[in-house]
Amino acid sequence: MRLVPMLLIAVAVTASPSLAAPSAPPDTGELLLAGVQLHEAGEYDEAIRIFQRVLDADPSNADARYEMAYSTFAKGDHLAAIEMLDKVVSIPETAPQGAWVLLGSSHAMLGHWALAESVFRRGLAVRPQDPTLRFHLALSLSAQGRSEPAIDAFENCLRDSPYRAEIWRAFGDTLYDSGARGRAFAAYARSLTLEGDTPPSQQIAKRMWAMLFENLEAPASAGDAGSVGVIRARVPTETARSSPSAAEVAGMSMIGILRQSGPWKDKSEATFFVYALDTILKLVSSLHARESDTAFWRPFVLAYFDSMRAGGHLEALAYDIRRAAGDPEGLLWRERNAAKLAAYRRSSESWAVDPGASARREGRH
Repeated sequence: MRLVPMLLIAVAVTASPSLAAPSAPPDTGELLLAGVQLHEAGEYDEAIRIFQRVLDADPSNADARYEMAYSTFAKGDHLAAIEMLDKVVSIPETAPQGAWVLLGSSHAMLGHWALAESVFRRGLAVRPQDPTLRFHLALSLSAQGRSEPAIDAFENCLRDSPYRAEIWRAFGDTLYDSGARGRAFAAYARSLTLEGDTPPSQQIAKRMWAMLFENLEAPASAGDAGSVGVIRARVPTETARSSPSAAEVAGMSMIGILRQSGPWKDKSEATFFVYALDTILKLVSSLHARESDTAFWRPFVLAYFDSMRAGGHLEALAYDIRRAAGDPEGLLWRERNAAKLAAYRRSSESWAVDPGASARREGRH
């Protein structure tokens, strides 16, 4: 299940800028503030009526029109929101910062992803460094199945904002859909190191466990005791990364087989997950750490996990991100190893991307 639509809602509805209209008459300012407060309380229809009062008195009030569109979007009337927002962005230079995100997200909520992409690009032409617009452009590319440009766009987002869990989650979704299962696993793991037990993180924790077994086939027959599973010949989406993707799928499938048979069969889920995480990260590192066409995976992803491993924190990291799965053994481990967990968290929170890595960005869009 993809997380993109929910991300659009979550980010778009927080895009409203703070109102600052020193030139507005006091009564207009008070009305705008009252409307915003009603919106924040979920009273969207009442808020819309307030904003309409402002527009009746001053049809050129861009703040009132934007806030009215924002409340209209929030109540789910995306067509009406689009009509209002088209007027708001008709003068790009004066459009509120969140207007482009809201307009593109309104198109996206109607399934019009190409239109959403066009809006985000128009916004970026005016605000080329806006991180929220860049993120939503990446989401729109991913939703259209355009994995290669979406991956590049997410990498650029993460170069600028490497500590935002929601970008890592969406990046993982796109990698997963492209067939890059190992890199998706690493991106999901990084997202879980950056946030607590939110509903999205719980969903990701469950997905990571399922990914270990999704390319296995059941034995040919129930009586075939010697057959525990075979790697399914699933060909990843054809991209420039298809060969590494195939290796990632094969490697993760072998890890899944080890869980079904052999030394890991009788181990707990949490213990096996520590092994699986470490092994998959090493696999991804062997495939991508020295890529000549990108300066992303080594400094922005693998360097973090290598640092945690070098500090003796990888076990604590694995148990910590398993918390989102509600694993009882993981909870018990964390209770018994509070000092290890605290040391890992201190190390994780203090880790930072090499400042030179962002300076070496290639500027792909």
